Amino acid sequence: MKDAARTVLSAGEDDATTAFLFVSRGDPSIYAVTRDPQGANLPSDGGALTWQREGKFALGVREAMPVHIAPEPVLRGLDAQGYFIWREGSNPRGTSQ
Repeated sequence: MKDAARTVLSAGEDDATTAFLFVSRGDPSIYAVTRDPQGANLPSDGGALTWQREGKFALGVREAMPVHIAPEPVLRGLDAQGYFIWREGSNPRGTSQ
């Protein structure tokens, strides 16, 4: 996860958006992505779900993710809720389209 702290440059595709990667302070196996640089829209419970920003990156279907998950579920989560949260090892996958 240490590489995520660096900014990942866009490949120049039109569908890319700036996103921010966060890790849970209480459980470092929980990650979140949001377009909010402060993570203000991420759920918080005062315990495991408090967040620390790890980095900024270009998010799009043709962009390299700073973590080993497909970009499609992240993009769907951002569209539906404004954020996407997952646990390391759960390996959210995209579509085969």
